Amino acid sequence: MVILTLARQIAAHTGAPAELPQRVIESLHAAALDPLLLPYVEHAPDHENYARYLLHEDPQQQFSIFSLVWNPGQMTPAHGHNYWCAYAVVKGVLTENFYCYNAATDTATLTSTHQRGPGYACFHDAGLDIVHQLSNTQTEPAISLHIYGTVGAELRRQAPRDHTNFDEARHINRLVEVA
Repeated sequence: MVILTLARQIAAHTGAPAELPQRVIESLHAAALDPLLLPYVEHAPDHENYARYLLHEDPQQQFSIFSLVWNPGQMTPAHGHNYWCAYAVVKGVLTENFYCYNAATDTATLTSTHQRGPGYACFHDAGLDIVHQLSNTQTEPAISLHIYGTVGAELRRQAPRDHTNFDEARHINRLVEVA
């Protein structure tokens, strides 16, 4: 029910496009802190890579909601997004590294690191203005909710387990080499 409420809140957005990020962040934050969420979120870990589970696909083809399960030591590569993306931490702590992208060298340089605990929510536009990396540097598994501004078979298909192209094979992220 929490996921359907979250989906309805996002789908009901009829304001200016510039207002969408704040609506998504507020809705994700509330969902991530709702104690009724965890029983309905797929949270089986994958021992090779973080696991991604489709929870909802918007019937109007505007967005998809996933849960991601992170075992200790699992991480994304540094990346920007091919679609708008938002996430919230549900359980555990994730480390988020931010990078400055250099178009001339097609590489990114680390600029800051932040710890993200339960309830933290954010929104990133598509592109390389925000390049980041998420990881579980803790000793316990973590769970996060992610919303992508797209739907379709590309998001659901099984990607290779090679860490360097796991997300790129799904066309969600644009991977960036770290300088």
